[in-house]
Amino acid sequence: MSELRRELGFWDALTIGAGTMIGAGIFLLAGVALEMSGPAAIFAYILSGIVCMIAASSATELATGIPTSGGDYFFVSRSLGPAFGAISGVGIWLSLTFAIAFYLFGMGEYLSQFLPVTAFWGAFIGGVLLTI
Repeated sequence: MSELRRELGFWDALTIGAGTMIGAGIFLLAGVALEMSGPAAIFAYILSGIVCMIAASSATELATGIPTSGGDYFFVSRSLGPAFGAISGVGIWLSLTFAIAFYLFGMGEYLSQFLPVTAFWGAFIGGVLLTI
């Protein structure tokens, strides 16, 4: 029986990060973006794509350079000190919290299409189900 390798290379980390960005930005809430911004959404997607490419490439370089759990926090705390590491850790935690809220809102939008609930209650139901 073979064991799984506990390592991520450049392309592994890039596809995980890009898949998360693409899945959320394009497939999850494209309708909401188009509804709110109209035809200007194409410019928002172009600008977001550029920002996402920069973020994904720096995250993959960091993941391959420091292949440990919490590599971004580890890098900041070792290079700039524990105070900046704490600030970075809180920032990472907040960004993940907002990302989860974004995904739950998208789940609520989908559930509101199939069930007689609003997007808020769909997100709430999805959050409870995922927590359980």
